[in-house]
Amino acid sequence: MKATTKPSPSAHELFQYKVDSLIDAAQTCFQKISKKYFVFHLAFAFLVLSEVFLALFFFAPLIDSYFIGIAIALIFFTLLLYFILRLYYNEQKPEELTLLCDEFVKACKDFAPFSESTPDHHLSVASSCYRMTDHLQKSAPQFYTVPKKLLFLAPLIDKYGLQFHLDDLHKIKELFLLAAIDEHLRLIKNMPTNLDAHAACASAYMTLSEHYVDSKNSKKMHSTRKSQELVRKHRYTAQRALEEFKILNEYAPEDLWVHEQLATSFRRLQMPKEEIQTYETILQLNPQDFEVVYKLGLCYFKQGDMGKGLKMYEKLKACDAEKADELIQHYGNFAIN
Repeated sequence: MKATTKPSPSAHELFQYKVDSLIDAAQTCFQKISKKYFVFHLAFAFLVLSEVFLALFFFAPLIDSYFIGIAIALIFFTLLLYFILRLYYNEQKPEELTLLCDEFVKACKDFAPFSESTPDHHLSVASSCYRMTDHLQKSAPQFYTVPKKLLFLAPLIDKYGLQFHLDDLHKIKELFLLAAIDEHLRLIKNMPTNLDAHAACASAYMTLSEHYVDSKNSKKMHSTRKSQELVRKHRYTAQRALEEFKILNEYAPEDLWVHEQLATSFRRLQMPKEEIQTYETILQLNPQDFEVVYKLGLCYFKQGDMGKGLKMYEKLKACDAEKADELIQHYGNFAIN
């Protein structure tokens, strides 16, 4: 009886295995960087509280002596040292996260089984960056290992532990998404008229734009400047996605998917007139798309064009009464600019 031999893995499979190991290593490195700065803040908080405790309970009876003055001076010196080191670490941490991302991308390029001049090389590296962001999202709550005796506290520790590292998590995800976009741009420079390359780049910009929205919504913005910065980045990336979809529209004017993505981009950029025109084009290409009928009617009502909105309602009423009833609830709710 002839023994069967297990087929050797392909070059693509080997690359995926190597990327998996790179993702695990990058995840571990990211957690070390983020935890290091958390320990720094925690250590100084403990030190200041200890100094205050000593000043209150040991030096209070000696309030008329020079010891209490030394204790108060020591507390102020510790706080001053904390703020100085905090400024230094706040500048160092983004550099460490950027270096981590650059090393990950470089390793992926070295392991990629395709020549750098081929589209598969850029797509495989971009795909690895997306996989890294997905892994970071899924493993985000697991920053700390909870002992078996304290497993009942695991949900609480995961929830509040994540809050301390939320800014770092959003920053590293932004860096990997930007790295993926960079690979798509390199591909477009090599193949300027390839529609798949432009579609992939547009989707990458949309993903990054959504990331900025999620970042703004997932944390309380104590700083107006941070909130405005995220809004600015969101609009910029949505605008870049829109430009890519416009290119696709030039080459494929009857592609429904392109028009749907254009409408989504216009909505995110708060360009209602262009959004309405895009939905009208979709209906010309596919009059039976009743989901678009609903969206178009909603846009009409929001812009105060009640007559056209009611026409969409009548069209929807003939095929989907429930959806039509949902649409008519927006009658009169037009935007006042």
